Amino acid sequence: MRNALLTPLLALMMLAPSGCNIIEGTAAVLAPPKLIEAKYDLPDKPTLVVVDDWRGLVNNEATTRRIAGAARAALEAEGVVTDGFVGQGELAELKKELGDDYANTSLAGLALHLDARQVIHAEVVSYQMDIGGEVIRPSITLHVKVFDLDQRKRVFPSDDDPAARVVGGARVYPIEQTLPGRDLTGQSIANSIAARELADLIGRDLGRLFFDWRVPDVGDGLDRL
Repeated sequence: MRNALLTPLLALMMLAPSGCNIIEGTAAVLAPPKLIEAKYDLPDKPTLVVVDDWRGLVNNEATTRRIAGAARAALEAEGVVTDGFVGQGELAELKKELGDDYANTSLAGLALHLDARQVIHAEVVSYQMDIGGEVIRPSITLHVKVFDLDQRKRVFPSDDDPAARVVGGARVYPIEQTLPGRDLTGQSIANSIAARELADLIGRDLGRLFFDWRVPDVGDGLDRL
């Protein structure tokens, strides 16, 4: 077995150009994917995800619900929250019930109405689909915070988090996602497909803030093309 493993390596060394460090190249191939650590260890308790578009930048509740749903799916897949999420349908019903009072109801108030013990709040601060004509370059930026109702305070980001920003007196954690630009000439549904893809990716990124994950190897998924 040992000789079987050494043979291809020796062959590569013999074929390598002069000056090429085959050992370093082999180490790079064998190195494990980079580990990205969680930015915050989210407690396992009833959780409400709110994607707040109060500026009307996205102006589409189906898209903001999709972002929240993608974040929830990522967290559930990793077993981060097993004690239950408040459904986006329940939040929508509460919004309808409160009417004009919804905008003036605090996150803590919404959470208490819905029996949640913590809130992941993601505010949309920029959103773009088209850059003129038939050309689009979808992008979105969210400012993220987590509030713990049991502790009655913001628990993420922390005051000493170097990646956090202070916006309007509030400390937030920014995340953003951009899709490659594309020409939509003659593609009537491509815009809506891109909006869903962008929502899925930024929602996944929102969920990934709260668990360790590894950057995929270059070439992962090529066999599915």
